Amino acid sequence: MRKKLFLIGIVALVVSIYGFLNAGVFLSAPAQPPKAADVMVILGGDAGARTLKGIDIYKIGFVQRIVLTGLDEGEPGAQRYYINWRSRMMIDAGVPQQALEFDAVSRNSFEEAQNTLNRARLAGWKTVLVVSDPPHMLRLKWVWGKVFNNTGITYVLIEAVPSWWSPRHWWKNEISTKFVVSEYIKIAYYLVAH
Repeated sequence: MRKKLFLIGIVALVVSIYGFLNAGVFLSAPAQPPKAADVMVILGGDAGARTLKGIDIYKIGFVQRIVLTGLDEGEPGAQRYYINWRSRMMIDAGVPQQALEFDAVSRNSFEEAQNTLNRARLAGWKTVLVVSDPPHMLRLKWVWGKVFNNTGITYVLIEAVPSWWSPRHWWKNEISTKFVVSEYIKIAYYLVAH
């Protein structure tokens, strides 16, 4: 009996270590390469990497429309192109103002998915690229998959390339450590709440 308990303990330890070391890999695994789509949605909470990835995707020619989420509304009459640094960055990089749309209503990933689905239905979009940071991919797959299920509209998760991210060494960087821990907490919340 002792031998059996010892073996179970060793197996549990090995599985725990493997899970810890690969926690970042699991989170970013659902990411896919970009492809031609009707629109690209760049999610809020960006520190620059998401916008840079969006600019690259736009310049390659995969999309002609871009929706930026997580924006402040601003004062009535203020042009959103100028009150948000991400839209200014895109315009400065050559993305025309006419290509940009804004979602200042969504406050979390679930609302971003729901509001994008509503926009897609109204605009007739069939394929949506979704750009976010790598550790968001697993939660986004669950959230967007649930929202877009059986709608006939597809989404593709695209990971940005932030300088702080290393999926195999996530615990060596303070930013990625906070991100990974936060994502697993958010995944648990979303599983219960939605």
